[in-house]
Amino acid sequence: NEELSDQFPDELIEAATREHIERKRAEQDAFEKTELPQLLERVDERVTAAIEQGILPVELERWIHTRDSTVVMPMDEIMAARYGGESSGGYYPESGIHLNPKLSPEEKVHTLTHEFFHALSGNRVNKTTKIEEFELNDGTILRDENVEFDHQRSGLGFSENFPNRVERFKWLNEAMTERLAMKVIGTEDAEFYKQEIELAHVLERNLGEDAATLFKNAYFENFNPEAEDGQEH
Repeated sequence: NEELSDQFPDELIEAATREHIERKRAEQDAFEKTELPQLLERVDERVTAAIEQGILPVELERWIHTRDSTVVMPMDEIMAARYGGESSGGYYPESGIHLNPKLSPEEKVHTLTHEFFHALSGNRVNKTTKIEEFELNDGTILRDENVEFDHQRSGLGFSENFPNRVERFKWLNEAMTERLAMKVIGTEDAEFYKQEIELAHVLERNLGEDAATLFKNAYFENFNPEAEDGQEH
């Protein structure tokens, strides 16, 4: 950051950054050894029961894979500024689930369940192949093929990366995520995403009695655009 470089010596910035990283590593180690196992046990018990009861339209193996492959860490106050600051209960970027350590134990279970559903939700992956040709001095043609993968859909939300990232139906995705978390935990009164949940109810009432089930199934669907029959992958 040029502004910081102008105000503070590089050595001071490097020392502060190193100290912050070391402190966060120590917090992560302590979190994984003490608090995280109990939180995961409580979340796993509820999600597993919901799958076995048919509340969640996913296979148990898929949940186990998501549970075991998703990193959970205490929220970094510096990174948290990008996701609503410390007032946020948690967030789920590609690096894993970031959980606010200031939450109560019950709030942590609720938030962790919500963020795990983001990790468990279905994705549509778009594959883009760009081919460029270069002609050398001797007339030889070289082809450069670049393959990119873009997670265009996550749950009920859509994103477009070109030319700038645009998110669509984020409100609907968060409404479904929070409703699922509430259902699994056994909470009826929404504390978060109240407006989004009410708007989703209005939408479902207008679409018909099967709308809620269709939205829930779509939320977990993994779609492979390269499969000829549109099957899941």
